[in-house]
Amino acid sequence: LYGFVDQKGKMVIPPQYPSARDFKLGLAPAKADNRFGLIDRKGNWIVPPRYEQVWYAGDERWGIRQNGQYGAIDAEGQVVIPPQYDQLYPFREGLSHYMEGNLWGIISRSGEVITSPKFGLAWSFSEGLARAATYYGIAFVDHSGAIAIAPDFRDVRDFSEGRARVQEY
Repeated sequence: LYGFVDQKGKMVIPPQYPSARDFKLGLAPAKADNRFGLIDRKGNWIVPPRYEQVWYAGDERWGIRQNGQYGAIDAEGQVVIPPQYDQLYPFREGLSHYMEGNLWGIISRSGEVITSPKFGLAWSFSEGLARAATYYGIAFVDHSGAIAIAPDFRDVRDFSEGRARVQEY
């Protein structure tokens, strides 16, 4: 069973969870009765254990899986993206990519669908752009889902310090 110690080694939440994850923003996913919820730094349930999975998804959102579908909640447990997608990537720059069928679209942290599923694969945003696989190759898209850099490359990497590594065809 898992519990938590403080930085002095004092047991602050006794081992009681079959599974638990790291704290982020004062909350940690923990498992009880074969379901996950969120506990606070004292071990109190903030979000009761009712999900198949819970994980920190970035931008003050927690990813959830329920009945095999993915969505997101906020720190109070309010559902901001109902669990209706086949997959949900971590949030960066206020946006995430979601999967329906075999295609990926863009969704905001508030649940607004920015684009319908239209990319063969998509990656998280970095410095305002995200990699997205199109029929013609890998492009970079902006926050609206519009192609910002044409898909002229076989392989690309995320932007870092204003540069992205690319490989031509």
